[in-house]
Amino acid sequence: MKCHVSIAFLLTLILLVVSSVLAGPVQYGVDMSLRQIAHDAGLTGRELAELLGLEGSVDKDAALAELGITQQQLETVLDGIPRPEPGIEEESTGIDTGMTLQEAAHTMGMTGKELAHVLGLPVDVDKQSPLKELGVTEEKLQEATKHAEEGEGGLSWLKYPFWILVCTLAVFLLLKGRASKALYLSTLSLSLALTGFLLGKPPNPMESVVKLFKAAVGIYPDIGVKVMGFAFFCLLAVVGNKIICGWGCPFGALQELLFETPMGSAVKRLRKKKLPFKWTNMIRTVTFAVFVLLIFGLLGSQKGFVLYHYINPFNLFDFDLAMVSIMISVPVFVLASFLFYRGFCQCICPFGIISWLLEKISLTRVTINRIKCTGCMACVQACPLEAMKGRMGDRSWPADCFSCARCLRACSYDALDYKTIWQADG
Repeated sequence: MKCHVSIAFLLTLILLVVSSVLAGPVQYGVDMSLRQIAHDAGLTGRELAELLGLEGSVDKDAALAELGITQQQLETVLDGIPRPEPGIEEESTGIDTGMTLQEAAHTMGMTGKELAHVLGLPVDVDKQSPLKELGVTEEKLQEATKHAEEGEGGLSWLKYPFWILVCTLAVFLLLKGRASKALYLSTLSLSLALTGFLLGKPPNPMESVVKLFKAAVGIYPDIGVKVMGFAFFCLLAVVGNKIICGWGCPFGALQELLFETPMGSAVKRLRKKKLPFKWTNMIRTVTFAVFVLLIFGLLGSQKGFVLYHYINPFNLFDFDLAMVSIMISVPVFVLASFLFYRGFCQCICPFGIISWLLEKISLTRVTINRIKCTGCMACVQACPLEAMKGRMGDRSWPADCFSCARCLRACSYDALDYKTIWQADG
């Protein structure tokens, strides 16, 4: 019952966030003050007042409705304000801490909320305050400038067709019963090299969830792009049971390859001890809930605080380990992979919990032929998680299955198959 309640809560939360993101660009209403809207729109109060046909000396803290402004007037004026686009702004060398946050953001091609987030400030901080008054140093500002210049860019878009190819290949191999260990590990090695170290940190499954919530609190202006990125990974997870996590994710691949590294007998014995799913999933769920509360400012004093930034192992692929928490957590996740199966996926990853929920509607999955099954439990022993144990016990919500095919290879009686939902279970 508790499991169903937590699942319902998470699904409702995700739907609320997605619906709020999809609600579109209407962010301002006439119940807001002229000063509030001017700050977010990148204008001074006087400039916005004049655009609305008001006197420049009008009370900037009065609600627009009290000043006789209609919603249609407001939207017409805001639609006519040109937004800066990356690549065509002033050179960032002219930025200094004497500028207001909004001025610096426009020069760098960012929204005020995004720059505030990058600088470690609350996203709802006063955008018209000079940066130095907000405690921003020149060094921190230069780091933010570098962040703005880097972005994703480059050849990172190549990851998307590669993931489609890998997931299609994986589903084909699993359906045909040809997902040998050698092919599986070879595919993981390719995923790690290409979508990890060669093309760098972004995008990745974990980031798709984080950026969706960052868009929901206004850090990113390109809301539709973030929704599409999140939907892309969800679609792959549905087409093949958690297939993007099992075969395509670079950090998942690294963990899997390290777990398969030949080690001594003591390590082998430890690897056979599986982490209890009820505990790993509880840790993962609580971490996700805390992240949501923090980013919306419902917990703590800083709206826009992103917990996962401080425990993000994907920083490894950009060799960005300067942050103390990253310097500590990444080696911990890597070293733990020699002993425990995909510890980060089981205990931390936000997309891990979402893809686990999506397993219920996956179009392809492991099925058990109860007629052929002898109950030898070889599949349960071969599974590095409690996934097959839960499936053999007909649990409604078993542990994650990463479609690694270990259980399929271990079964000697053809009692297990990887099938589509349209095929009979036998």
